[in-house]
Amino acid sequence: MKFFLFLAIAMTFLASSLNAQPWTQLTTVPPSPSLLSIHFLDDYTGYVVGVGGTILKTTDGGATWASQTSNSGEALYSTFFNDALKGWAVGDNGSILTTLDGVDKLDNRSSSNCF
Repeated sequence: MKFFLFLAIAMTFLASSLNAQPWTQLTTVPPSPSLLSIHFLDDYTGYVVGVGGTILKTTDGGATWASQTSNSGEALYSTFFNDALKGWAVGDNGSILTTLDGVDKLDNRSSSNCF
């Protein structure tokens, strides 16, 4: 019985290692003091936010990153996008950035205005 249990566990590890894909460094992102959050919509489109209102966007799976204008100097701690156009970033001092066009235009709102 122990042999079959060992064999089942060994086969599980072997099967998972056969499907594993190695990590590949694609490129380095543009210089930034600190990047704090990343969100990918699919295999190609992703966003990174960080200190000083940093927002970076990729449309090629991370091979290249383009800086986006955030109109905020606050540290941005998290980002989320529903789709390629509608997204949010939140950060210091109650800052909430929203976009309805994929970051080409960001509206800067404060959480103190929401209540």
